Amino acid sequence: MRLDLSRAHSRFLGLTGNYKPRRPEELVPIKRVEITPPAKIVLLAQLDAPGRLRGGPLFGYRRDGVIFVLRAAANGYTCWHGTEHGPLDMDERYLLGYLDCLREQEDTPLPIDWVGNWLSYPNSQLADQLDEDLTWITRASQTRLIDDEHCLLIVGQGEGGLTAHAYTERSADGSVVILFHNLAGVQPPVSEP
Repeated sequence: MRLDLSRAHSRFLGLTGNYKPRRPEELVPIKRVEITPPAKIVLLAQLDAPGRLRGGPLFGYRRDGVIFVLRAAANGYTCWHGTEHGPLDMDERYLLGYLDCLREQEDTPLPIDWVGNWLSYPNSQLADQLDEDLTWITRASQTRLIDDEHCLLIVGQGEGGLTAHAYTERSADGSVVILFHNLAGVQPPVSEP
């Protein structure tokens, strides 16, 4: 039996499984991040609740230098961990459960995994200066939330909808790769009265 463990299973449960060589499409350095409409809708909904820093996991897969973000989630339930929980602090129970459900339900070309994290500022806008983002990039790097395979999206509302700054890190020299994306065009669905 061969275990296909996710990043979350390895990180939070300490499981290693059998060594699985990477597929060629997983060896290409990250060049961009693509966010699907279901993930954009969740991120926009989170931005509609401003007033505090928010964050959570991103789920999808990586292929040919692109991280495909299929789903985004909140960072667990505040009743589990209280308000002292930071936007990059992962609730492993929530993340593992969410990922297990996605892996059972989603039909994707590659196995779904935890591909990164997202964060939004209290005003739901992107930072004016890179220095503001650097605080969070540093924290994400120190806790290994970003590396050469995983990204940090800092999201905000722009004129056209969702906008984001995407960051990843090259493990060879530890440099941060900054990818700016305008992810406009997806608005949350309007419910009928």
